[in-house]
Amino acid sequence: MSLTKNITILTTAGEPYLTEIQGENGKSYVGFLNDMAEKIASKYNWTFHFKLVKGYNNATETLKLSDKDSTLILSDLTITKERLSSLDFTVPHMTLGNVMMYKNPTQQEADYFTWALPLDETVWFSIGASFLLISILIFVLSRCSDKNTTKPSRQSGIEESFWFSFSSLVGQGPDIIYNSPGVKIIVASWWIFVLLIVNSYTANLAAFQTVSRLSINIGSMQDLLDQTEYKFGCLKNSLTLKNFQESARKDFNEAYRRIVDSKDNQVTSYSEALKKMKNEKFIFIGESAKLEYLASQDCDLKLIGEKLNTVYYSFAVNKGSSLLEPLNNALLGIYHRHIKLF
Repeated sequence: MSLTKNITILTTAGEPYLTEIQGENGKSYVGFLNDMAEKIASKYNWTFHFKLVKGYNNATETLKLSDKDSTLILSDLTITKERLSSLDFTVPHMTLGNVMMYKNPTQQEADYFTWALPLDETVWFSIGASFLLISILIFVLSRCSDKNTTKPSRQSGIEESFWFSFSSLVGQGPDIIYNSPGVKIIVASWWIFVLLIVNSYTANLAAFQTVSRLSINIGSMQDLLDQTEYKFGCLKNSLTLKNFQESARKDFNEAYRRIVDSKDNQVTSYSEALKKMKNEKFIFIGESAKLEYLASQDCDLKLIGEKLNTVYYSFAVNKGSSLLEPLNNALLGIYHRHIKLF
């Protein structure tokens, strides 16, 4: 079979897949797609040049009007049923999926009552009531006893009873020792109660601080649908939106309905999505490779949860193109021999 030597590669891709560099010798390209094209071209002794095309529809229409044995599409192009009806695709060169991304909220102002949040208001009220009750019981029982205290410098009054209960509560050693058996039983009960409360509070405080640092409790599409704090959306007329519409999953269908119900949930570009995430409580849904790259460039951006689904990027050629077989063989050879493209 005679193979074409000079290949035109149509692409719509930008960063992180392909970056155009203007040098002394003219334009050149770097990136994942350029590395892959060089690897395949060297295998068959091909030469190639990239031709940037705006939009996937323009790329596919340009391909259909071009020589089927010398033109192909190499881009972040997803395999779909509609595209398969008019084009041939190679085995996938990248497997990815849709993910959610948002901007980490800015640090909130200090709240002087944060220390009280790990326990419910009812618990704090119960602790206060127990403190008052124990202090009064100690005072009454110590006064009714013939030997209320071993401290000779002063008698045990109501203020000493309250101080004893408080010092036990905060882990400080009391300076009064009661000899009355009844008071000792009350004190022992109070100490056990304090031990349980302090340990429970410490554990809840650690858990509360951990949850506060996470700042968002969304890990799946259903979690996203169940919350009301954040709006969410994706690129207008994107494959992500279409996948939600055609999916057999009810949560994806519901996500599609909510997105299309409001024009504010659909953005026209990634730059608009970034602006929206930074200025509003907005979660953007898109293809993982692009969003992972954006997150690596901006520390304020964070991916949420796992991939929602699986999609594939692939080379596209015209029906009946002689390029399909050698491209498939080259890609399979790369996979099987674990050739590093970088």
